[in-house]
Parts: sequence; C-alpha cells; structure tokens
Amino acid sequence: MVTLAGQRPDDDGAAPQRPLLYEPDDNDAAARGACVDLAMGGDDDCEPYQEVAVPGDPDEILAATNRHVQCAVFTDAVEAVFGTTYRPVTWAAHCFFVAPDHVLEINVNLNPIDAPADYGRGEVYSDRRETEIAGRPAVTFRSNSNAFFDIYLSPHGDLKAQGNLHVGLRAMGGRGTDHGARHVAVDRKHTEAAVKVMAAAVGKYFA
Repeated sequence: MVTLAGQRPDDDGAAPQRPLLYEPDDNDAAARGACVDLAMGGDDDCEPYQEVAVPGDPDEILAATNRHVQCAVFTDAVEAVFGTTYRPVTWAAHCFFVAPDHVLEINVNLNPIDAPADYGRGEVYSDRRETEIAGRPAVTFRSNSNAFFDIYLSPHGDLKAQGNLHVGLRAMGGRGTDHGARHVAVDRKHTEAAVKVMAAAVGKYFA
C-alpha cells in the first residue's frame, strides 16, 4: 500500500474530479442519515427515526413494540433541552439521539418488564441514588469510568414495580476521540439536562 501511494498515476494527464463527490460535511459512509453519527452507525440495523403516533394510554406506550415509539416519546424533550442538532435513530431495541460533534450520545428506552430498582447495582456502577423526577420515583447512577450516566424511572410510582422509562448518556469526547478513553466523562450540565428530558417526557405522556 505504501508503495502504491508513492507511485505516479498511470494517466498523468487525467483531469481532477469536478465536481467533488463529497462536500466537506457530507456523509461518505454507508450509514443511513443520522446513523453516521451513531457509535454503531455502520450497522445495517440502524435506521433514522420514522415518525409514528404515540398511543394515548400510558400502559400502551410502555408496551409498544415499535422501537420508533421510544423516539417519539422523547423527541420533543430532547430537542427542547439539548437542541435540534441531536437527531433520533433506532438500533436494536433502542432509540438514540446523536449529533455531528460526537460529544454525547443519548439513549432512551421504554421497558414494560424490568423494575427500576434492579438497575445501578454492582461493582461497575457508582453514585447510585434514589430520587424523584416529575413526581415519580427514579434511580440515577454513573459507570465507574464516569463515561455513562443513567436514569430509570417508574411510571407507576414504585421502583419495585415492573416497567421503566430510561434516559442514558454516553460521553463520546468529540470527533477523533477514542470512545474508550478514560478521561472522557459525562459532565454535570449534561446529567442535569437528562433529568429535564425525563421530566418533560413524563409530564407529556405519563402525567
């Protein structure tokens, strides 16, 4: 490869490509839309959010099998708190909000099965707290590396009851940063913003 890179082109008279195939900010990867900004963006399973209607009943919202419903529940809240640069995509059973600067990745979920009380326990977590958001009990905690911050809230008013709403943050460090770098951490302004997102979603759909 090094040898080839140092060789002259076969056609010395070839004209340069005009126009350029990609603008400076264009997506030059195979990922679809905003999936290019997801950590797993090249995965075929990632797709940009497709607008769907949110069910009117809270229990139906929680049990929705269409993963895009998760994005629908949190989109207005994320845009209001974090800004419109964060765009929703779905991957596996999750909804993520991603931005071109790769500073932060936001993960949201609706889960009808697992109780919030079960989360944040174990040696890999720290700073676990039981609190209240929008009048509902919730659990917050960090990873020991401080690269992750999570909120699990009970829409039923009981941390031990089945079902939860989840907002998770992952510090990415910005473009060109090793996502596994130890110095990358979620800062306080973002954790406070995550609480606001959760409160807004609960107030709109689970009041």
